[in-house]
Amino acid sequence: MNVILSILVVAGLLFGGGATVQAAQDDLPNEPLYGLKTWTEDLSLQFRNNQEEKVERLMEMAQNRVQEMKRLTEAGEPIPDQVRQRLEQHIQQALQLCADMDDPSLERALLQLRDRLQEQDRDMEQLQLQTQEQLRTQEQLQLQIQEQLKLQTQTRTMLQERLRLVEEGLQNHEMFRNQVQNGFQYGQDDEVTPPVQDGNGEQNGQPAVVPGGPNTDPGGTNVDPGSGTGEPNPDPGSNSNENGTGEPNPDPGNTSNDNGSGGSGKP
Repeated sequence: MNVILSILVVAGLLFGGGATVQAAQDDLPNEPLYGLKTWTEDLSLQFRNNQEEKVERLMEMAQNRVQEMKRLTEAGEPIPDQVRQRLEQHIQQALQLCADMDDPSLERALLQLRDRLQEQDRDMEQLQLQTQEQLRTQEQLQLQIQEQLKLQTQTRTMLQERLRLVEEGLQNHEMFRNQVQNGFQYGQDDEVTPPVQDGNGEQNGQPAVVPGGPNTDPGGTNVDPGSGTGEPNPDPGSNSNENGTGEPNPDPGNTSNDNGSGGSGKP
């Protein structure tokens, strides 16, 4: 009864809607006649006379799914998971049919399956390479879009700062002249940074000049720190004085002063 009903349905489609059935064969999963396409594929399987013919028809249907994936990728459309599921279903049905065959039929069917699967694997490899190329192109396009957005943002910031300068200039003409003449820069004004002196007496990385002090070498000429003129001590035997006035020490053996400010005086 099911076979007779299927024959009647097919006959009605052929004579009453054959053009529609034919048009449906090119539809993709995102198009309205795709359901009719898959239904006629499943129905055609019932009209195969033996298992080998059914295996051949199932592998043709599997190839249709691979071609649908390729066309969807080329069109930039997502591949529905139902396409992959139907592809897997077709191959599984073919394998199950092969398992019920005798040895000679099984040998022929497996050779046919191998050729078909190798062809489909090559198609999927090309499809992967194509998709990877599309992905690289999209990444490059995304970088270009980001650069364009950055440039647009910088340009708009500059325009807003210039607009602010003009609006303020309408309120204060002198300020406007000073800003323009001093090289107005959007985002910030020029600032003078004072030299920074670190703990080593360097300013901005340059050594600072340190004024000369007293000679601390007891073997040389002692410079009077009180005068700062660099004149030699009139009494070479004395290395210190009592009050910093330059008077000689009455006791040459004494190398210190009364207030404890002198050095050790050892030769």
